[in-house]
Amino acid sequence: MSLAKRVPEDVWVVGYDDIAMTAWDSYDVTTVRRPIAEMARAAVHLLLERIEDRSAPARKQCFPGELVVRGSTAHTRSAEFGRSVLVS
Repeated sequence: MSLAKRVPEDVWVVGYDDIAMTAWDSYDVTTVRRPIAEMARAAVHLLLERIEDRSAPARKQCFPGELVVRGSTAHTRSAEFGRSVLVS
């Protein structure tokens, strides 16, 4: 069954994690990139901190993502749809 929808004219496709395949010309998918190395370093730091001091409080840490705009959304303007697109 075909819905006859076109990307990006009719629907936008956005991935998450910015895996290498999303940048291939055959896919060209807009994605959210996360700072994986920075997140891993922070996790190890927090783990070592808790090992040293088991009474240390649990903490949450937030990491900003980055929207990587590619062909699955890049050919249309968000203003046409009355939406805002945030790119950090």
